[in-house]
Parts: sequence; C-alpha cells; structure tokens
Amino acid sequence: MDILMVGPAGSGKSLLTSNFGQYLELNYSVRYVNLDSGAVQVPYEPDFDIREYFTLEQIMSQMELGPNGATLEAVDRLKDIQIPMYDEDFVLYDTPGQLEPFVFRGGADVFSSFTDGSIYLVDGTAPLNTFPSQYLYSLATQYALNQPMVRTLNKIDLVEERKMEELEKMMADPRMFRQIEEFGMRSQMNLDIADLLIEMYTPSKFPSISAETQKGFENLASYLFETLRTHESIEPEFDLAEDYEQD
Repeated sequence: MDILMVGPAGSGKSLLTSNFGQYLELNYSVRYVNLDSGAVQVPYEPDFDIREYFTLEQIMSQMELGPNGATLEAVDRLKDIQIPMYDEDFVLYDTPGQLEPFVFRGGADVFSSFTDGSIYLVDGTAPLNTFPSQYLYSLATQYALNQPMVRTLNKIDLVEERKMEELEKMMADPRMFRQIEEFGMRSQMNLDIADLLIEMYTPSKFPSISAETQKGFENLASYLFETLRTHESIEPEFDLAEDYEQD
C-alpha cells in the first residue's frame, strides 16, 4: 500500500509517518518518502528525500521569493521529480507542511495516480466550532486526490475527555454539527452543512489516535485495511483488533 499522509500544517503528518511506520514494521516491510522540502528535520530515516533535490530555503535564496512564493515553486518542481517505486508492503509519503499548494496546485494529481489512498489528519486540539469547516476541508482534499481516504482525529492525548466525546460523535455523524452553539451566519451554515453532508455523503469511520503516544494505531490500521481492501491485495498478518502497547 502506498499511502499519502495529508492534513493542515501542524496536524502531525511527519510524526505519524514515523511512529505509524514503526508500528507497521512489526509485521510488514515499510519505506518512507519525504516530500516536504521545507522540513528542517524529520523524525524518520527517509528512503527518498526531496531535500536532496531542492529545499525551500534554496528556492527562496535563488529566486528571491518569500515563503509563500517559494512554497508554490517547490510544489511545481516536485511534480517533475521522478519518485522511485518500491515493492515494500507499505510506502508512507510525508507530504508538504502546507496542504493547500500540494493538493490544489496539481501535486495531488501526480501522486494520487500511483498511491492507493490517504490518511487525513484532523487536529483534535483545534476549537470545537472549527470542526464543520475541517470536515469540509477533508472532503475537498479527498475530491482533489480522487482516491480512498481514512480521516483520523489526532492529538487525543492533549484533548480533555468531555471534548473528546463530542468530537468523536461529530466526526462520525455530521448531524452533530447542529448542536454547535454559534451565532450569526455560521449558525445557519452549520445547519446547511449538516443537511448537505447527510444528503450527499455517508460518514465514514473516524479513528481517534495520538501520533505521539501511538494510542489508537490498531484502529487506524484496521480502518486503513478496510477502506483500501478493494484496491490492494495485502492482508493483515496480525490481529488488528488487539490493543497495541508501546514498548
């Protein structure tokens, strides 16, 4: 399985790539691909690293661009790089920190053509009233990638229990958006968003994880196999229902 790790800046893509990869290595062969030219360091040893071709800092210096302009240039260059194909059971692609240029500037078309699906990280520490927009953002990303996606709620180790219960209900059933206390235009939009999602989209399972502590990785792996089972012949070699305990 070739998996894209996607999500907004700061959602935990690199840490999940590292720790989820280590979890999978208990039973599978795994390769790591870093596509983030702006990363100062990554918490894993990349088998392919885009920074060997160019870095965001180099582009800024060579072309006299600011961070935003250099990010756009980096995505354009990334599309022209020949990424090696690996035969391992899993290849995890750590994508650029800024989701928008990568997904909505053509990078999605290139990488979704040879990957099997994506894991979209939602930051559980964000304010509760932002989750309708985060949910819609994940749908827009999936539309751009045009491939199966597993949405996962990250950073649950930093979320209080009461909020965690509300988030899990909300992510599993968009009708819960109706219960968010808002005022003005956003209040009506939450109702409209809930109605639209109920009519057009069947909510998927939404595993809750901590990329830091590795809590919930067994559920993430299960949902990943379930979502992609029609796209990949690989079968689990261990009981994904068992709780995973970090050594």
